[in-house]
Amino acid sequence: MIIIDQKQIASHSTPTLVQGQFTVNQRLFELWFRCSRPILSVNLTDTFLLSALLPAMRFSEPLVIKGKMSERLLLNIYKIQDIYHCFDRTLNKINIEVDEIEPYYPYLASKDKKVGCTFSGGVDSFYTVLNNLKEIDHLLFIHGFDIGLKNLVLRQKTSYVLNQAAKQLDKPLIEVETNLRQILGNFASWGNIAHGIALASVATLLTNQWNKFYIPASYTYDFLFPWGSHPVLDPLFSTNALTFEHEGANTERMDKTAYIGNHPVVLESLRVCWHNFEASVYNCGLCDKCVFTMLTLRLLNTLQYCQTFNQPFSLIRTLNLLEYGGFDLKAIKGIIDKNLEIGERVNGDAEILASLRLLHIKLENN
Repeated sequence: MIIIDQKQIASHSTPTLVQGQFTVNQRLFELWFRCSRPILSVNLTDTFLLSALLPAMRFSEPLVIKGKMSERLLLNIYKIQDIYHCFDRTLNKINIEVDEIEPYYPYLASKDKKVGCTFSGGVDSFYTVLNNLKEIDHLLFIHGFDIGLKNLVLRQKTSYVLNQAAKQLDKPLIEVETNLRQILGNFASWGNIAHGIALASVATLLTNQWNKFYIPASYTYDFLFPWGSHPVLDPLFSTNALTFEHEGANTERMDKTAYIGNHPVVLESLRVCWHNFEASVYNCGLCDKCVFTMLTLRLLNTLQYCQTFNQPFSLIRTLNLLEYGGFDLKAIKGIIDKNLEIGERVNGDAEILASLRLLHIKLENN
């Protein structure tokens, strides 16, 4: 049995520290969040429920909620478990006992809607922000998710760059530091399972800042599989005070890159690298996300203005990664075809386009 009880706002100053604990399989976990904005009246029970759900499912331990729980989230919590169980059959559905349910009155929702969006400086988040720029009021960057807590050099650099970008976009950037990824890594795959509910857990801390929150899509509707952030799953994390929306799943990543690739703020701060969880380099320039993003920017004739990659563009490296990188053939053909479409539309580099056409033919004949 996991009891959600010991939770508190340790400080109402800035930064605000929120702490709590729960025991799973006789092991005590101390969970904390440190926020650059004051956290006012907020239902911490919802935050800690979302944080503890996967650990409870992993060991088939019922959750006991001491305090009020949002009726809206409670109505969805078993459907959330159904989805996770389909994603991973070792995550078992559990019972949840609640002391008190806070009624949900959707017709009393505030007319003065404030909208937040997670912001990592990547293609998906930049696309969501720029595509909804007039609606979004605040941006959220979370330390400890895609950059390790011990990686102080990259964290400080990223914080500086994203704060500068937020200023140019005229949107306040809220930063939250947390050890939630470290905890959930003991119970579920971060990418395939845990990162979506972790993001929702952090966002619920700040319902005094927003009542609607965008989670940028990683993949399109026609390319769905078990993944932590998912168009079916994300809206179910909504609480009485906060509605989550999965945004951008109708647009392919390369089309997103084309949409944002001419924006000066993007070229000054774009961060796509997945190798940088423990490394101190902003973008390594060698991993698949770096290389394929650089390819699209090169075809858009804007890569020369983007200074965030640690390596220059290499056509040979790109073609080798496409052909021998071990990726799904359908996905590789999609990358080639979409970049050909973008490059031809903007009269991109002729040598790159010719090489992509030849590789496309070669893959078709294999």
